[in-house]
Amino acid sequence: MSFSTDSSTLAERYGPLELRVMECVWREAPTDVRAVQSVIAREGHDAAYNTVRTVMERLARKGELVRERDGRQFVYSPVRSRTETRELVARGLVDDLLDRHGDLAVSFFVDRARQDPATLERLRELVREMETEGGDD
Repeated sequence: MSFSTDSSTLAERYGPLELRVMECVWREAPTDVRAVQSVIAREGHDAAYNTVRTVMERLARKGELVRERDGRQFVYSPVRSRTETRELVARGLVDDLLDRHGDLAVSFFVDRARQDPATLERLRELVREMETEGGDD
């Protein structure tokens, strides 16, 4: 599997095997343990069926996957889409950065935006939208 550039963001939330499992479930949902283990094996990674099952059960307990009985087995589906999960992780990282570094973090974002006129204009648009909406989210 070729991870996209935002996989490093998702690695903040998941371990390496958890991320491989989640990538499979996001693509194939609903899916079962055997199908996920088969995909992981085809991608050249060694993960036993029992290991994949344990990871999927743990992800279900953590609230990342929904597990439903289908005959004698369970099928799993993600609670959130890949995009929603990536946004959740990114929001958490930014919140943490702002909580820890406040004004310094904000000034860094503005300095970064100054390097790209399109980004700076987008930042201005976002500020105007927030002012128009009253800033309440």
